[in-house]
Amino acid sequence: MRALEALAHERTVTKLNIDETALQGPDNGPKQLPYDPASVFLLEMTVSIALQAPQYIEDLWSVIFPFE
Repeated sequence: MRALEALAHERTVTKLNIDETALQGPDNGPKQLPYDPASVFLLEMTVSIALQAPQYIEDLWSVIFPFE
């Protein structure tokens, strides 16, 4: 789970911070990354793992919640 979290962070938050000026929205609105299918896949994987291990949801929640 931590590896999936690190990959998702690298593909989203890190990319957003690096390309700060390139990702300006219209009229200087909120920044938005282009669609990245790999990020969606990572989110699906984390949700799938959490659903298959409900007994560990307390441990997994702190990893999964920031994806929201």
